[in-house]
Amino acid sequence: MILTEQQHQQIHYYLLVLFAFCLLPLPRMAVLSLIGIGLNGLAGGYLWRYPQKAFGYWPLLMVAFYGVHLLGLYHTTNWPEASFDLETKLSFLLLPPVIFSVPFPRAARPTVFRSFVLGCLVATLYAYGAATLTYWQTGLNGFYYKYLSGYLGAHPTYVAIYLNFVLFLLLEEWSRRRQQITGWGRMGRLVLSLHVVVFIVLLTARMQLLLLLLLLSISLLWYLLAQRKVGLAVLSVGGGLVLVATLAWTIPTTQKRMVEAYREFKDPQTESNVRWAMWGLSVELIRESPWLGHGTGDVQDELDRLYARDGVTKALESHFNAHNQYLQTSIDLGLLGLGILLLNVLPPFWLALRRQKYIAVFFSALILLSMLTECILEVQMGILFFVIFHCFLLLDLETSP
Repeated sequence: MILTEQQHQQIHYYLLVLFAFCLLPLPRMAVLSLIGIGLNGLAGGYLWRYPQKAFGYWPLLMVAFYGVHLLGLYHTTNWPEASFDLETKLSFLLLPPVIFSVPFPRAARPTVFRSFVLGCLVATLYAYGAATLTYWQTGLNGFYYKYLSGYLGAHPTYVAIYLNFVLFLLLEEWSRRRQQITGWGRMGRLVLSLHVVVFIVLLTARMQLLLLLLLLSISLLWYLLAQRKVGLAVLSVGGGLVLVATLAWTIPTTQKRMVEAYREFKDPQTESNVRWAMWGLSVELIRESPWLGHGTGDVQDELDRLYARDGVTKALESHFNAHNQYLQTSIDLGLLGLGILLLNVLPPFWLALRRQKYIAVFFSALILLSMLTECILEVQMGILFFVIFHCFLLLDLETSP
């Protein structure tokens, strides 16, 4: 071993901090840091020195999710798409054993979360600056929806997922350290929290707006009721709902998206009801091959076949996926794949709830609910966010009493 044990652990720590910072503003750098994490873990020999950690229950479950995609190759008819899918999900195979086997002190873990918060803050400020410059030069409004997230090269839903997690991290730290945080520290966190809320509202990712209201309301009620502050809990949740609703309605572009959402729900030719049609056709595909699915990489071909048959033109032209991770996985890998997916997300949520690990509870709830309307484990932005922070939080649950 060229480096000492302590040096390998320090490299692991710094690369995790770098990854967390770069995930939103510099995703390519985040990928490079993950490669470094993997190489450092291999060079340190942690996989064979601590096999009981590297291949314990939780990391093996995540590796199994990749394994069932390999099994799906047996009956695939679209090898190029299957190969791309396996490449995209490679993090499920490579990262969990390394993350679980390299020792990482509990005291250093909050730094990773702070780095993620700081990186997201830098990214949002850059997006504001780019939108301001665009308006100054062309007069075009880039301060909302995909135009705003486009400056970061990302879909608004994924940026909103990141920022929902950032907001909870800020509030969790404030509640845990409220005696130590005073004066300017409180003011700074309040301003940063409002900044994050406004950015989420401007993104107008409708499901994430609902999750912002739902999860933060539940979290606030949970926190205040635990301290027997019933009146304050009701007032705080009500005030928070009014604040977010007022922001959403007073910002013209966000108000327009909300009105469009209502009209889309009533008009069968618009996107909202197209999504209902997509879900119905997804269920039909699951019934065609319920146990092992249609094969890794065949999902889009099968969906497009039914879109064309039923004349779901918009979904066919845009090659929409199922827009529901549970349905997408079931079409792809059958109930076997869905079962492994649920084993990866439901038990950690229950375990975190029992042990009152609020960050893990919120993260799991955010993932579980986001997968109802998005296939977040089909794109790198969702996969990297899930794999690293899921491993990180599971590691914390494993080492907690």
